[in-house]
Amino acid sequence: MASENSGFSSFLRSILTGASRSNPNRSSQDFRQVFESARWAIKTAWSSHPGLIFALSAIILSDGLFPAGMALVMRGLINGVVEATGRSSHDLAPILPWLALGLLRNNILDRHGRK
Repeated sequence: MASENSGFSSFLRSILTGASRSNPNRSSQDFRQVFESARWAIKTAWSSHPGLIFALSAIILSDGLFPAGMALVMRGLINGVVEATGRSSHDLAPILPWLALGLLRNNILDRHGRK
């Protein structure tokens, strides 16, 4: 336990003193080591639970796409309102699909506890 603690202390000391910056090759070695560790972790997790890894990847991807989807919905909603105000009749038909998409998006996010 004492040897692990001294190793951690030296690691913290090297970070605080900037020792890793003194060796320019160290950052590429650290990156390579992190990449290899991540590759091993994903490979191990995939071999034990591929469905879980697929679901986690889908959740991460959807989290990235939801803001873009909301921007598209808002653009369509604004364009629909501008188009409706330019006409003499106040028809909501161009706005309804965008409202439905916005409500669907918010419903999905609420069900998953996200805002």
